[in-house]
Amino acid sequence: MQDEFGAICLAVYRPDLQLLKKQVASIACQTVRNWTCIIGIDGTDAATAAYLQSMVGNDDRFVVHEFGKRVGFYRNFERILRLVPNSSHWIALSDQDDFWYEQKLSVLLGHLDDASLVSGQARIVRLQSKGDARKPVGVTDRRFFNVGELLLDNVISGALAVFRSDLLTKALPFPTPTDVAYHDHWLGLCAALDRGVRTVPDIVQDYHQHEANVIGEEMGRNPLYRAVRLWRRSPGLISSVRYLVDHRWQWRVNMCRLALGRSENPASREATVLRVFSAGPPTPAFAVLCARAFVRGRCSRMRVASLFVASVLAPVLKGVRD
Repeated sequence: MQDEFGAICLAVYRPDLQLLKKQVASIACQTVRNWTCIIGIDGTDAATAAYLQSMVGNDDRFVVHEFGKRVGFYRNFERILRLVPNSSHWIALSDQDDFWYEQKLSVLLGHLDDASLVSGQARIVRLQSKGDARKPVGVTDRRFFNVGELLLDNVISGALAVFRSDLLTKALPFPTPTDVAYHDHWLGLCAALDRGVRTVPDIVQDYHQHEANVIGEEMGRNPLYRAVRLWRRSPGLISSVRYLVDHRWQWRVNMCRLALGRSENPASREATVLRVFSAGPPTPAFAVLCARAFVRGRCSRMRVASLFVASVLAPVLKGVRD
């Protein structure tokens, strides 16, 4: 797979130009060199487009698209993926402000022969407010176990993964989003239902932690601390419950229903798990799945508990609305 042509999809929105420059340079320096990098700017941004064009210079592997309409990172990645050439054998996703190690693609592609998606790990670097100061604070420990636990708690980071391009036939178009819809969660599910997901321990890049992150890496934070912080932000109990049901729970329902509709083997064990999530009212099978995940502790127990509560309350809220 390392010798095959591939595509890198880089999503950009109001970037820190210095971080973007370092990221593009790290992509250009990859030891695997047979690829095209499709850069999609989310919304009109002539200054960033011009900066990128000057940055890539004569390296025709980079193609810059300045999309006139801003759609958010979820839909932006979707439309960039639609531009991937048919000749591509693999796809890697890139954020605008990380830093790839030069062997990243080589390491991950070496594991892609017997999986649909491979994910590595990242060194987490906190950017300091003054100058270019950087403070390493840890490394990720992303591990995939099974479809049920992936649905409860996403462990796939698109920026750390490469996947087979034929996965797009099942992944596009993306599911109807909610406020917490994530492209990598959906792609990870599609891969798990196909040839499978492999997570490897190799650290393949720096992940830059800063205030502008869409999603920050959670490092050493007590679940109770996160719950209290979320509670303080929320407008009230009823509104919080509705948000949990309409966005966090509904996102999983949307994914599972679409995946079932595209399933080539509706009798498989994985399809059974999808039906557990998309059934509507909570079932004993879903209660057992949540209980096992809670006991094993490989998912966030807070997330497992909140999703179980959401599944119970979803039909109640629907009845109130109707």
